[in-house]
Amino acid sequence: MSLHTWMTEHPDAVDDLITGQRWFGDKSRTPIRFTPTLVHEFAHDGHQFGLFEVLVEFSEGAPSTYFMPLWHRTDDHVIDALLEPSFLSWLAEGFAHRRTIETAKQDRIVWTPAGDVDALSWTSRAPRVLTGEQSNTSVIFGERAILKVFRKLQPGVNPDSEIVAFLSEHHDFAHVPSYLGSIVLESDGDREPVELAAVQGFVLNGGDCWRWLPGALGSAANEELGNLLDSVSWLGVRTGELHVALGDAAGVTDFEPMPFTSGDIAALEDRLGREVRLTASMLHRDGALSHAGSESLASSLLASISHVDVLLGSLKIRVHGDYHLGQVLRAVDDFVIIDFEGEPSRTMAERRQKSSPLKDVAGMLRSIDYAVATVLADPAVSQAHRDTLEWWRETAETAFVSGYLSIVNNPSRGLVPDDDEHAFERALDLFMIEKALYEVRYELDNRPEWLDIPLGALRRIGAGD
Repeated sequence: MSLHTWMTEHPDAVDDLITGQRWFGDKSRTPIRFTPTLVHEFAHDGHQFGLFEVLVEFSEGAPSTYFMPLWHRTDDHVIDALLEPSFLSWLAEGFAHRRTIETAKQDRIVWTPAGDVDALSWTSRAPRVLTGEQSNTSVIFGERAILKVFRKLQPGVNPDSEIVAFLSEHHDFAHVPSYLGSIVLESDGDREPVELAAVQGFVLNGGDCWRWLPGALGSAANEELGNLLDSVSWLGVRTGELHVALGDAAGVTDFEPMPFTSGDIAALEDRLGREVRLTASMLHRDGALSHAGSESLASSLLASISHVDVLLGSLKIRVHGDYHLGQVLRAVDDFVIIDFEGEPSRTMAERRQKSSPLKDVAGMLRSIDYAVATVLADPAVSQAHRDTLEWWRETAETAFVSGYLSIVNNPSRGLVPDDDEHAFERALDLFMIEKALYEVRYELDNRPEWLDIPLGALRRIGAGD
């Protein structure tokens, strides 16, 4: 029996194969219909495999499409094909052979290795699936390469592969993984390409910084906290170097910097103003603030937003777009920046839009605030250490910004406002407000016990601290 026939005869199994997975990204919505479409079915190494796109429709909102490689076992069970090593090897071998497959939908799947990459150096290595990843499935090949299989599919150019390839090929930026290739579903019609998987060089590391920093803060003696400040400053340096590289298009049109226009300024002020009023209303509605308190907070934030024209004269560039401690690996005493996919809820086109690099700076500063808060949430932390950590948080923010500005604060680059001593701070406040407003709304809906973290940040910005 073909897999396509099996899927047709077992419609309830499609639900089980998708909604119970960690990578299913629509857990907050109620699915009402699953429509699997066969992309390609084949036999390999004595096993029967099938590649499916599954359209999931919900009781509310737009549908989502998921990529589901399936393995039809000899006992007639069908499970995720990424659990079978021979399928993983088949995926990898496609790069060595520059494989192209005509699909059941008259499209084609194309394996494209990076131009000067010897795919044989990693494709023959034993594969190992990483556990714990939320939105995709990643496979390590002998600590040489990491293949990321995208589960929730979106048409368009994937900024993760695009940016890593740009930094690898045009700037030799050593603090991102090397780009090794991608697997793309292509069409001759009007349909945009869809990236199914991407492969990058594997980075030996001690885990991401979201694990590293709170752990280090929780156990650090006072004298060790100074070393952590040095590390945070160095992260600021690496972030600045990233933005300098992204701001140098090297002749690549999609990376050409663009100046902020008066239209950009007006649109940003309008959007932030609406978000301030919406968030203040939610805070009052949910009882987190009195009416007077919400109005006072909104008024102070709108006053900060009124300085939006400080961005005039600075540049919009391609940015990370979802920059936080979890997107940075701790590699010995340095850092490697990963996951340039952008915000998962946005379309590929939206994720590729240019912005002020201060969007990334704000994202990391907010992440550092949350890292400190996770340590303070431990009731075993002494009051003396709590006081020290509050001091450390403020000092770390300054250290990160100082490291960052040591690289980017050059008028000829135009990456950040530098008209006067307050221009940078006012511009950064805009993106800190944007990020913290999102966090407030998220915490109100999901983790009200964490609300004080972003709300405290908004209060500090409103007070000019």
